[in-house]
Amino acid sequence: TKAEAGDIVVFIFSHIGIVEKNQITANTIETIEGNTNTNGTRDSNTGDRVMRKYRDVKSVKLYIRIN
Repeated sequence: TKAEAGDIVVFIFSHIGIVEKNQITANTIETIEGNTNTNGTRDSNTGDRVMRKYRDVKSVKLYIRIN
């Protein structure tokens, strides 16, 4: 299943985000994620931003789509 804008994405590394745009390439999704930083760290001390991220679909555990 390809990601669609508005899907909630759950990653295999215990993190979530919201898909920003419909998935265009087979390998990458564009997300908006909180509790992160430019290095991708998400712990409470350094994950201090909401950011646009480009993630490999191999890191996706599942998508949640609310209709």
